[in-house]
Amino acid sequence: MLADAATSVLGPKCALPDPWKDSRSLAKICPLPAREEFGLPDSVFRDIRAVDYVLIDALATSLLSPGSYDATAQRLMLNFLLSATLLGEHRRDAKRSTVSP
Repeated sequence: MLADAATSVLGPKCALPDPWKDSRSLAKICPLPAREEFGLPDSVFRDIRAVDYVLIDALATSLLSPGSYDATAQRLMLNFLLSATLLGEHRRDAKRSTVSP
């Protein structure tokens, strides 16, 4: 439901075939707004799930369009990005520890 809502804001090119995959390929076809804080390395997109990515993108796009992107909105976006990245790192580390001998 959240992915569909985000796609309605961002358009059909940002539709998610698999919300649980990482966001690397999605970030290439549906980039975040052109702002310094969104100039992230590919490794960050490896850790962020696609569903979290489109929510971040839709929220940032929605806040930027009416000029509502202030310091509080920026902090919200950075916290969401950090949270999504840390969650992905945790999942990756947990997966690696169960696979390792």
